[in-house]
Amino acid sequence: MNENTLAELLPMLDRMDAEDAVHDRARLERNIPRLLAYPAREFWPILFENMSTRFNTHLFLNAPELWVACTWQDWREVMSSGFDRSYRASGVFDTGKFDDVKLLYKYVGVDSVGAFLQEAGQGDRVRLAKHLLAILPLLVDKEGRDEDLREGDVFVTEHQLDDYRRRLMQETPAPAPADFNADRLEDLLNRVLNA
Repeated sequence: MNENTLAELLPMLDRMDAEDAVHDRARLERNIPRLLAYPAREFWPILFENMSTRFNTHLFLNAPELWVACTWQDWREVMSSGFDRSYRASGVFDTGKFDDVKLLYKYVGVDSVGAFLQEAGQGDRVRLAKHLLAILPLLVDKEGRDEDLREGDVFVTEHQLDDYRRRLMQETPAPAPADFNADRLEDLLNRVLNA
């Protein structure tokens, strides 16, 4: 993505955040065509590098149009795109730096954690492990995920997410399903930290 395009995208995202446009379907629908103009492999890394988890999560759950056409290969390229994933320790909970991994794992139900750990450099693997260990109960909370979807504050349905997961898992190579067992995931992340 060239600098001019980036210079246009970030102010648009900031305006959407300031206006809380991700919660208002009418305002969101006005922005979706402009957001779809950016290739997903370029759009998502910019979003995750620059925006908060709150914004990223609401945009993901309220605008499935932005990701429904993404393939598993697209997501693998987003995860390995090399954008800056460093963050201040004080921002560990609201950093969007690992939202690609978290959103795919928690809401879509594919093992983006394992995929990221296979493809990322050691520094990013350690940062991911520290970050996910800090939020582990939220990441593996399937009841919380289901409640998020049932409350009606989001525009994506559980059916859409299930269909999307099934579609991703039919691709070659296919992602593994997410393992929501907190003990196994914690063990995996601790092995990364102790490597």
